[in-house]
Amino acid sequence: MKIGACTDYTNAIYLKNLGYDYIEEHFYRLSIYTEEEFQKAKETYKNLGLEVYSTNCFFPPSVNLYADDIFEQMDAYVEPTLKRAVELGVKVCVFGSGGSRKTPKGMTKEQALEHLLKVFGYVADICAKYNVTLAVEPLNFNETDMFVTVEEAAEFVRRMNKKNFGTIVDFFHVFMNGESLDSVKKAKGALVHAHLARPNADRKIPNESDAETLKKWKATLDEMGYDGTISLECLFDGPEDFVKAKPLMDILKKNDIEILDKNTKLQVTEYKVLGELPDLFTFNDGSKVKTKEDWEKRRPELIETAVKLQYGDLPEPEFLEVETLYMSPKHNTYRIITGRRDNPVIFNFRLIHPPYYNCPVIVDGDLCFGYAFDKEYLDSALDKGVAWALFDRTQLAHDIMGEGRRKGQLYDAYPEYEFGAVRAWAWGYSRVVDALEKIADFTDNRYIAFSGHSRGGKTCALAGVLDKRAIIVNPNETCAGSCSCYRIHMKAINEMGEEKPSETLKDLLDAYGFWMNPELEKYKDNEADLPFDAHFIKALVAPRTLFVSEAVHDIWGNPLGSYQTTMAAKEAYKLLGAEDKLLWYFRDGGHSHKPIDVKMLVNVILNVKNGEPLNENFFRRPFDEPAPIYKKYE
Repeated sequence: MKIGACTDYTNAIYLKNLGYDYIEEHFYRLSIYTEEEFQKAKETYKNLGLEVYSTNCFFPPSVNLYADDIFEQMDAYVEPTLKRAVELGVKVCVFGSGGSRKTPKGMTKEQALEHLLKVFGYVADICAKYNVTLAVEPLNFNETDMFVTVEEAAEFVRRMNKKNFGTIVDFFHVFMNGESLDSVKKAKGALVHAHLARPNADRKIPNESDAETLKKWKATLDEMGYDGTISLECLFDGPEDFVKAKPLMDILKKNDIEILDKNTKLQVTEYKVLGELPDLFTFNDGSKVKTKEDWEKRRPELIETAVKLQYGDLPEPEFLEVETLYMSPKHNTYRIITGRRDNPVIFNFRLIHPPYYNCPVIVDGDLCFGYAFDKEYLDSALDKGVAWALFDRTQLAHDIMGEGRRKGQLYDAYPEYEFGAVRAWAWGYSRVVDALEKIADFTDNRYIAFSGHSRGGKTCALAGVLDKRAIIVNPNETCAGSCSCYRIHMKAINEMGEEKPSETLKDLLDAYGFWMNPELEKYKDNEADLPFDAHFIKALVAPRTLFVSEAVHDIWGNPLGSYQTTMAAKEAYKLLGAEDKLLWYFRDGGHSHKPIDVKMLVNVILNVKNGEPLNENFFRRPFDEPAPIYKKYE
């Protein structure tokens, strides 16, 4: 769905900068522009690269469509104005003009209808010469008595039977008339455009209280198979209305996520279970977790092993200051100074945001990875109204294989604490959130999501456990050391046709031991003795939203192990009455962080924020259901 607004060239820059897809001009106004004004409008649109898709207000109120000389009037007015519209690139002209088409005294409605068939047909034929579609606009009972309902307008279109003639639906008029959405569906096949304003007689822009209504309107259009254009046609108070309305209009945009093949199957060649997963619901003293209150008492015990034993520990900072280094309409750079006053930790983050404020935001520490600079990757969130807060976690602790432990400024600041690099990087996520709260103008901090890939995914998961301000936690393909499963070893055929193994604890520690707490070394060859597994980390996010994203052929990431620990963590979500907050999916392909992964995360964010339906790629299991190796909550 493309979204636009009904206004003129003086507001075009706002629409362009805010990410609207097009502008809807005023047909009559085009006719009264001086040549100088018209050229200025044309140049403005060209320089901005903003499409002028449609026009409205076809005739001024002074025109009487039943006048004896109406066809002479149209000869003098329609084609010259249409030529200007076509110069701007217009493809659809909306014919409303309710006052002009009202049934005149002394004429029956059927006589008026016969006359209007000739008038609209005449205009449609002129439009056809320029490959423009004419659309009749059903209005409301206060404005006219001809083609008031969508159903009436659709019947008029069918009676006209011209290829370039259709109708629009204006949901403001639908509301004013008290029409049902089922009646709107009767325009299926005739619908070529749409308008909306908030469902209120004031005809203002929609606001957050209208989100549910907009979703119903979108569902109606979806059911009709309509994925065209829809314009804000409101009584605007000023350019700030375009800013306020944009996040609401984004609700109407089509979810453009590729639908994955449900028949994809991973060829598993070896599946070895080292032992049952430790019980989430048994306290250290042997007693059982039975209530939500019990779970809160159990959490510190889980953190002692899954967090402190696995990653180490760090304190909260003594202070935090934020310096603005650079600002532009779409991205800002900030410096964070934090930690200890006598030995501060300093690192930067970039806030990349849509051209309006108060957006949900994804915090991601993978600015050290190349994908963080990929336009398609970033736009997968920005185009849906979601901002990025990106930082380079390696500014806090190095990430160099073979360099050894305790390299980086966070180790210099806290020499008395024992922690791996993942714990240091996770500390950075929380400091970025601290900074976002200080500069709160740009982001809606009610909707903070943590994300990261691979080692960054481990970091994201840990940060999400420790910082409850993240209402959505999205570790992507973490491999061993976070969201897979230490107690499952597997082999399978990758997308290149090669048999590959999953990563074990020994693999992880031999190559990247500095990521983890050194105490983990004693379990390197006996993973079955670990007092925790990945389901502890996942369950510790509950009851907030956890979205575990994996890849079918990322064998190193242990797809079956990740699935087992996700299902085990689901038992904690059941206990907390939040089973619907645990989401997972398997993307096709191997180990990577792709735009589709971001789109899936954005779908989750907008589901939490606006109730956007979840994509059908969720819960696609590309292997046979393994026998559970976890205890269920009873």
